Amino acid sequence: MTGAYGMIHVQSDIGRKQGDACDSITGLGVPRWLSRVCTTVEEGGVFPVSDVTVETSKPPIDIAAGIPDPTQLAYRQIRQAISQVLGDKARAFSALSYGDPLGERSLREWVAGFRNVDVDSVIITNGAMEAIFLSAIATLDPGDTVIVEHRSFPQAARIFSRLGMRLRSVPLTPQGVDIEVLNRLLESQRVDGNRIKAIYTIPNFQNPTGISASADTKRKLLELAEHHGIAVIADDPYHDLWFSQPPAEFPGEYRGTSGSPLLEIGSFSKWLGPGLRVGWLIADSAAVRKIAGYRLGVDGGPATLTQYALSQVLQGSWGNQWLAAERRFYAEKAKALLETLQCRLGEEIDVLPPQGGYFLWARLPEWFNSSAASVRRALAIQGINPVWGNVFTPPSEIDVGQPDDDARHCMRLSFAHVSKNRLEQVADRLRDALDEVRPSH
Repeated sequence: MTGAYGMIHVQSDIGRKQGDACDSITGLGVPRWLSRVCTTVEEGGVFPVSDVTVETSKPPIDIAAGIPDPTQLAYRQIRQAISQVLGDKARAFSALSYGDPLGERSLREWVAGFRNVDVDSVIITNGAMEAIFLSAIATLDPGDTVIVEHRSFPQAARIFSRLGMRLRSVPLTPQGVDIEVLNRLLESQRVDGNRIKAIYTIPNFQNPTGISASADTKRKLLELAEHHGIAVIADDPYHDLWFSQPPAEFPGEYRGTSGSPLLEIGSFSKWLGPGLRVGWLIADSAAVRKIAGYRLGVDGGPATLTQYALSQVLQGSWGNQWLAAERRFYAEKAKALLETLQCRLGEEIDVLPPQGGYFLWARLPEWFNSSAASVRRALAIQGINPVWGNVFTPPSEIDVGQPDDDARHCMRLSFAHVSKNRLEQVADRLRDALDEVRPSH
């Protein structure tokens, strides 16, 4: 059996001859007409696949995937909602036709009530990823600089880079973005002429570290943004999956209000399913109308049938009741993974206890790191696939205030997708991988 990391890479040695229709790019033929943007795109998933292939008898345990537990999705309710919508003559045609580029009104009203903002400040998007893209288009021009957190969501960094933006990074503290370092960076643009236009942050249950910004940090971040005339793109897909208490909100006077620098991104993906591809963006209503006008020429508007179905499902108190059950469920899974890791690995692992979201951030001994082929092989033999910390280091021009040395021996472990019983096996497997490569003294 091939392990979770098993993959054979085959490269062609056929280069381009004069007159050929394809160029050889990293050994793979692509058409000459393919744009520079597309030729430089890395194929495959969000995270790189290990180059290690092993034979192992252990079935893989997926601790990389940031997707829901398959037992927790509302299959029956969504199926019934679609049937009800299509069976209703008053809604059936509209649900299968083009819709409002702002999104279906009843779903926008639900989001506005759920997040306590005005409905005119809400636009529905095809998932949070599109909301990131639209936020980037709304706030940045090619050549502008966006600040990202020193550990951040790789797909967001790719969006900014592909749109021609430059990236710089600031470190995180236990309270969120390091405001002092950010302020120095913003002040420095007056000297070096660097045009910083936005900061991208994951304010709650941050991916990958799990850190949530404090109320004080959120206020200072927006005050700083307002002072310097930059936007704050707050990507917040895990906001509602808190365990013991909800995260601090951004100050109300900045949330969807006129002239505010804040753009808040939310999503149904983490608690109702990413396949729905429904998210939202909350911002200044005038900006929202401009974004809707832009997106009309990009995707024609959000998918209407899924919006109608969600509006049907979310009627009454069902959504809040479903979320409450999911919070308890994921909190139990997070606890199971945390306790078994602490019990089996002791002082060899430093873990930030998850307060919500999907992920646990861990630091291992320096000798157990991603650059060592023996470590990658040991993990593959154990059939576990943590995501190494260096994957979350953005390709920024300057990393401010924080060295990247520890990224290679940090890892993100997802407790979301696999069952609790299987999560409880992860610590033993990680322990065995450590023992396999432990240096002798």
